[in-house]
Amino acid sequence: MLAVLYAVAQRVDEHPVLAVTLRFPVVRPVDPDWVALESIGVAGFYGD
Repeated sequence: MLAVLYAVAQRVDEHPVLAVTLRFPVVRPVDPDWVALESIGVAGFYGD
């Protein structure tokens, strides 16, 4: 197992993007007041 960790650390040193790719997903509770940015209309957000 330690050999695998060393190999992964070496790969991440060579390709730092792997650190983001290999990270564990964070499970967060959904906030009922949260609004996706894609659902907001850009034209009417600031008014006319």
